Amino acid sequence: MLKKISVSDLRLGMHLHELCGSWLDHPFWKTKFVLRDPADLEKLRSSGVAECWIDASKGLDVEAAAEPEARPLDTPKVETVPMPRPAAKPEATPAGRAELREELERAGALIKQSRRAVMSLFTEARMGKAMDAEGCAALVDDIASSVT
Repeated sequence: MLKKISVSDLRLGMHLHELCGSWLDHPFWKTKFVLRDPADLEKLRSSGVAECWIDASKGLDVEAAAEPEARPLDTPKVETVPMPRPAAKPEATPAGRAELREELERAGALIKQSRRAVMSLFTEARMGKAMDAEGCAALVDDIASSVT
């Protein structure tokens, strides 16, 4: 099992899986090995590496730190108040559906118009002609007003 620990928590017999940080910061040419030499442990602790990954299945594990006993907190008593029910959503009216249908028809016509305009712009660009920027701006304004 892989665990990320501080370099200061390393002990001889642990299997280093990966050193966190730049490879330039650590003194070893390999990163996966079992720490057996006290000199290697000291080199690693004095390097710029702050953390590393160990593999507990291939070497020693970190000793479990003594956890402080949990003591109950003095929490104030909380009173629960029922929330009011939200108001029912208004149903869609036939007038609202008609407005939506009209807007969708306008948007469909605008799509067809913009498709023709873009095709025309590309054709003119291929032929080396100048593009009509004012016509494009008007079409962009129409699209923006349809969206909002």
